[in-house]
Amino acid sequence: IEIFALQGKPAPTHSGFITVPNGPESLVIDNEGGRAYTNEWTGKTVTIDVKRRASVSRWADGCRGSRGIALDPVRSLLLVGCEEGKLSVLDAKSGRALSYSGSVAGVDIIAYNPALHHAYLPGAESGSMNVIDVSDPGAPRIVATLPTAKGAHCAAADDQNDVYVCDPRRGGLLVFHDSQGQ
Repeated sequence: IEIFALQGKPAPTHSGFITVPNGPESLVIDNEGGRAYTNEWTGKTVTIDVKRRASVSRWADGCRGSRGIALDPVRSLLLVGCEEGKLSVLDAKSGRALSYSGSVAGVDIIAYNPALHHAYLPGAESGSMNVIDVSDPGAPRIVATLPTAKGAHCAAADDQNDVYVCDPRRGGLLVFHDSQGQ
């Protein structure tokens, strides 16, 4: 992971590296906790101490292929998207695996809406997206499976309950509104 510093006018300058063997894949930062989290490619999530700029722990995340990552800092939950089609929910303080859910194939970049407690897992191979309710971290459940497009492998969520899914084969963006927030 390359670190940049902003000094004066926003002109980033190289400030260092953090080595993540067999990774990094995705990155999420917990500003309040002073931690960053990333994945190795195969079944491990790495915790980084931001001030020390060093890896402090590696946790088994239950994935064969660890891909996207999201954080619920209020509830101290780390959500890891597994390439094989599931969501792994970890305790962000201890790394303890709390649960798994999901059923789409080809997960890569995931999204999360902390207000709704919904995770979004697009599956590139399945051409669909699971909407997973994480209200009870010990028992996440699929509340919807929506059609997307073959190859759609990345998602982002906003604070208006919209989810944006890439459609790289058509060069487009699919937009879904999560009506459970209404």
